[in-house]
Amino acid sequence: MASLPIHTIRSIARMVALLAFSLCSFPTVHGALHITEFMADNGGSLLDSDGDASDWIEV
Repeated sequence: MASLPIHTIRSIARMVALLAFSLCSFPTVHGALHITEFMADNGGSLLDSDGDASDWIEV
């Protein structure tokens, strides 16, 4: 099994840390949170308003 490139591992770690922080820092609301979209290694398929291929999570 091939190992993942370091930038992929770092991207996944950043996304997990961001998700954990956001779930722990906001007050509880009624209803469940759902991750509807997740992009951990955006190689250029989706560009943001600055033209960057950023990683993101949509909750």
